[in-house]
Amino acid sequence: MAGGLAKAFGAPRPLLPGPIQGQCRRKRSQHRNASLRGAGLVGWLLGLVGPLQPLWAGESAATLMAEAALPQAAPLQVVPQAAVPTAEVAEAVASERPAPARLTPAGAAPAAPQEPLPTPGSFADVRPGDWSYQALSQLVAVEGCPGADGRVVLDGAMPLSRFEAAALLQACRFTSGDRTDLLLRLEREFQPELAVLQGRVDALETRLGELQATQFSASTILWADLRMWLGAVQYGGNQIDRARNTYNGRPLREALNLVYDVRFNFDTSFNGQDLLRVRLRSGNGGYSGFRSNIAPSLQVAGLSPGSCEPGKTCRNGQIVLDKLYYQRSIGNHLHLTVGSRVNQKDMLGIWPSVYGENEVLLSPFDKAGAPGAYSDIKGTGIGLYWNQRDQGGTTPGLVLSGVYATAGGKDGNPAEGGLFTAASVGAATAQLGYLGRGWGVAAAYTYNQAGAYDRSAITPLAAQTWPKLQPGLGGHVDSYGLSAFWQPLRPGWIPAINLGWGLNRNVYDHDGPDAASRLLAASSQSWMLGLNWSEAFNSGSELGLAIGSPLGLTRYTNPAGEQGADDQALMMEIWYRYQATDWLSITPGLFWLPRPRGQLTASASDWDSTPLPRSQGSSFHAFGAVLKLRFRF
Repeated sequence: MAGGLAKAFGAPRPLLPGPIQGQCRRKRSQHRNASLRGAGLVGWLLGLVGPLQPLWAGESAATLMAEAALPQAAPLQVVPQAAVPTAEVAEAVASERPAPARLTPAGAAPAAPQEPLPTPGSFADVRPGDWSYQALSQLVAVEGCPGADGRVVLDGAMPLSRFEAAALLQACRFTSGDRTDLLLRLEREFQPELAVLQGRVDALETRLGELQATQFSASTILWADLRMWLGAVQYGGNQIDRARNTYNGRPLREALNLVYDVRFNFDTSFNGQDLLRVRLRSGNGGYSGFRSNIAPSLQVAGLSPGSCEPGKTCRNGQIVLDKLYYQRSIGNHLHLTVGSRVNQKDMLGIWPSVYGENEVLLSPFDKAGAPGAYSDIKGTGIGLYWNQRDQGGTTPGLVLSGVYATAGGKDGNPAEGGLFTAASVGAATAQLGYLGRGWGVAAAYTYNQAGAYDRSAITPLAAQTWPKLQPGLGGHVDSYGLSAFWQPLRPGWIPAINLGWGLNRNVYDHDGPDAASRLLAASSQSWMLGLNWSEAFNSGSELGLAIGSPLGLTRYTNPAGEQGADDQALMMEIWYRYQATDWLSITPGLFWLPRPRGQLTASASDWDSTPLPRSQGSSFHAFGAVLKLRFRF
C-alpha cells in the first residue's frame, strides 16, 4: 500500500495513511468521551468539532476547545458514593439542611452538630459533607448520568470544584426524565456556573456553524509536505575541463542553490477501510546541482522534476498531477490498489527497509539495495497483496504481493504504449516477505520490459545497455532482489540495520526491428548497507549512515565481442534529522560519490565503443553538502 506496507517500522502498511489513521483515532476517542467536557451538550459539541480540526482555516481547534473547557477541572474517574437514602435527601430538601454524609451506627457517639447552610457561592469547593455533594451522588446513582463515565470523582473523600459539580449536574439534566424537587434545588444552587457553561455552549455552536458552512469536506483531509534544499555539489578529477568548467562538453552544476519541492495530498476515505489519494506536486530542481546531468546516481531523493537539459521540455515550477489511486480491503487479509498515477512502491505489501523511512539523501538508498527489482515505475498500475498478519499488524506473518505498473498505460496505440503490450514500458513484480517483531525480510522478482528502469540508481553504462525500444537493444531484464532489516525494540545506541542486494540479467532479442547483436551480453548488481539511530540526541530525531553501489555492470560483452566489466560505482552519505517541532525537521547532510560514472569515467566513452571502454587512469568524483528543511502540516 501507499509507500509500501513496511514503511512504518517495517510493518505492513495500514490501508489508511498516517493523517487519516490519526484522524480516525481522534474520532473514536472523541465519540467515546463525548460528554467529558462537563455538560452533555458541551461534550457532544467537542466530539463533533474534533474531526474538523485539519480542515479549519485560520481557526485552531485547540483554541476553541480551550475556550469551551471548564476551569481547571481535573480529569478524574467517577466512583459514585453509596446511595444516600432517598427519604433523607427528600427531608434535606424540605428542611433546607444538609443531608448526612453517612448514618451513625447504633451505639456510636452522636454526630457533631451540622454547620449552618452556606449561601450559594460562599464556598470554593463542594465538600463531601455538603448536601449538594450528597444530592449529586444520589442523582448519578439513580439516573446514570453521562458524566459518570470518567469525569468527576464522587467517592466521599475528595471535594469538587463548583464548575465540576455544575458540569455533572448539566449532564444529568439531559438524562433525567423528571424535573424533581432535588434537581430543581441543585439547579438553583449552581445557577451562576450553569449560566457560564451555557454561554460558552452558545458561542461554540455559533462558531461551529460557521466552520461547517465553509469546511472542505467531511471525509477528505488535505495535508502538505514542503521541502527545501540549500547546498552545492563539487566535482573533481582529471576528466574535467576547468577552463570551461565542463565534463565532455557538459557544464558542471556547482553553484550554491536553493530549490524546493511541494506536495499537496488530498486523502479521502469513504468507509474507514479505503483510501482515495490525489496528489498535486511542483518543484524547481530540474537544473539544480542535486539533479546531476552527468552522473545518474547523483540524485537527491524527493526533489522534482528530473534533470533538465537546455533546450528541452522541462517541468520546472509546473503543478502536475503526481498521484491518483484508490486502495481498499477485500476481507481481512486481502488488499487491492488501482490507479492511473501510482508507483510500484505504493502497491507492495511490504517495504523491506526502515532506512529512508523518514529521511534519506541520495535516491539510490531508497531502493532497498535492489533498484532493478524495485524499479518504482510510475504510471498506470494495479496491485494486490495478501497479509497473514492481523489488521493491527501486531503478529508475525507472511506477506505476498503481486503488482504491475506501466509508464505507457495512457497511450492507446499499442506500438507506443497501452497495458500489457510490448511497448508498455512496464514492470511486473512478485514479492514474498515475512515480518516479525522488529525485523523483516523480502525476496522479489521483477520482469522489466524494454525501457523500464530507475534512472536515478544506475551507472551510465548499465543505463545505456539496458534493453530499450531502439535498434540493437530490444529485449527485457530479469531482476531479483533480497532485502532485510532489523531494528531494536527500544531506541538506543544500537542502530537499525538495513541490508539489500540486487541481481539483474539482460535478455536481448535477436530477432525483429530492435534485434541486438548476438555477442552483446550484460548483467548487473547493486547493494547497500544502511544504519539509522532513532531518537538520536533528541526526541523524534534520527541519525543515518549508508554505503552502497547503484546498479552497475558485473558482466559485459560489447557488440564487437570484447569482454570485461569494471563498472562498480561506490556512494556514501551521512545525515542527521533534527525534529525541531511536530511540523518542522532540519537535516544537514554530506554525500560522496568517488566514481559515479563507473566504467564510462573516461570522457567521451560510450557503450558501443570499440575497443571496450576502459577507465584506467581516469578520475571523476563528486562531493555534496546540503541543508534540508521539511514542513509537514
